[in-house]
Amino acid sequence: MIILAYKPGQLANCIFLHAQILAFGKEHNVKVVNFGFYSYAQFFPTTSGSILKGKTGEFVYKSVFYVTRVLYKLRIFNRYIVSLEGKNFSLGSPENIKKLSRNFILLQGWGFEASNLLKKQKSYLQEYFKPNYDYILQADNVITALKGFDLVIGVHIRRGDYKEFMNGKYFYSIASYVALMEKTKAIFGGKKVVFIVCSNDKLTKSDFPTLDVFVESNHFLVDLMLLSKCNYIFGPPSTFSMWASYYGNVPLYQVENLDFTPTLTDFKIVTE
Repeated sequence: MIILAYKPGQLANCIFLHAQILAFGKEHNVKVVNFGFYSYAQFFPTTSGSILKGKTGEFVYKSVFYVTRVLYKLRIFNRYIVSLEGKNFSLGSPENIKKLSRNFILLQGWGFEASNLLKKQKSYLQEYFKPNYDYILQADNVITALKGFDLVIGVHIRRGDYKEFMNGKYFYSIASYVALMEKTKAIFGGKKVVFIVCSNDKLTKSDFPTLDVFVESNHFLVDLMLLSKCNYIFGPPSTFSMWASYYGNVPLYQVENLDFTPTLTDFKIVTE
């Protein structure tokens, strides 16, 4: 059994870490328990029935987290239990596969890598992380309402925490997003394009006066499903839009240079 006792941030970070370990477990027939998913377990049918959610889940997570840290710091390893920390840890190497074959494996850290397994086990992971139906239905209703457009392009506008993240490197102005939306629309010539704007900031249609947009304040799972149902997505580097691309097989362009004008070849589906 692999026990994951680590919470690497918000939803998409947690999903990507969980997905790596789940893919390994599926491939090698090893049970996986993720105590660090307690904040989000209620939103997915595969985890909503677990006691490892909410306040109870948080208490269990913190307890297991500290036990795992102690075992790791004291270098307590035996044939029954091993505590490992993810630092450039390949889940595909024969040596590490052997390490993870012990009875109980306690894992912490962000640096686990299983890109080949994310590709191989994609359909399993897409099903596992399918959220509660209500979030999917809300997203479907929006997409249906936009059926008069030729293309639906998702725009992930990450504000809020990105003002501090990497010293604000990816904290772009709304005007910059509007300019990039205009550039992106131009790629498709005369096609009728609508943008679905998903953001952790409070925005309205008046912020995008020259464009056809859908922008509302939704639950973050609705936003994630909306992005996953678009024809294309763009936004700053973020695991949120990356997961939407992976989950929905949607080409994504990650904006790192505002002066760059993207082409269709710059939109790529995230596969790992």
